[in-house]
Amino acid sequence: FKADKLRAPVLNTITLTDTSKQGPTNWKWEVTPALTASIIGADNEETFKVSFNKSGMYTIKLVATNSVGADSAVQVNYLDIFDYCDPVAGTLSSDIGISRVKLRSIDNTSSVGTSRYTSYLNDFTPVELFKRSLVDIIVERNSIVDSMNRKIWVDWNNDGDFDDAGELVASEPAAKTLAFAATFTVPSTAVIGYTTLRVGTSYGSDNNTPCGINPAGEYEDYPLFISVDNVKPVVTLNGPDTVKV
Repeated sequence: FKADKLRAPVLNTITLTDTSKQGPTNWKWEVTPALTASIIGADNEETFKVSFNKSGMYTIKLVATNSVGADSAVQVNYLDIFDYCDPVAGTLSSDIGISRVKLRSIDNTSSVGTSRYTSYLNDFTPVELFKRSLVDIIVERNSIVDSMNRKIWVDWNNDGDFDDAGELVASEPAAKTLAFAATFTVPSTAVIGYTTLRVGTSYGSDNNTPCGINPAGEYEDYPLFISVDNVKPVVTLNGPDTVKV
């Protein structure tokens, strides 16, 4: 069997799929430790979905059965689950917040002033970003009564935080603007696989860090998938295409 991701944050859904070649007709999945695992759907189908509410290493066992008999496979410490900080903002405001985030295939609108932090990691298909590519993002608000600042972080090395060099990918100083448009570059050192983009807003020029505490504002998380650039290079010849030696 294989998982769609081997490392993921707490509460993120992981999908495991049986890859047996002998025509199994029945399956039974087991997770250890089980107390902090939340099974999504059934545990007796070819595909198995699970999320976790505590960080740590998890072992997966699959028993597959066909007309001949049963066989099992165990992957010890197969899934590595880590915990991003839940960012903290003090005061909710219908003005200092996030009403829309546009990032390629993601175009999400949300109410302002109803939640200090919202994770959309399981709500959208991860946006695929190639190393060294340019990425455009737009962050909007509904009103401009007060000035606010905005910041965007990406966990490029997938270590569960946004504190490393280069992980603050865009920022807007205190401004009364409805929309903030930015472009950032995916570094060549980014770790391939699933990761997280976080957007944060705060009042005026007040503190705005990936975990808070922000005096006021909102945070939102979005899923990304980092890939190696698969665009074939173009070679341009200068001079004749035949060289005589």
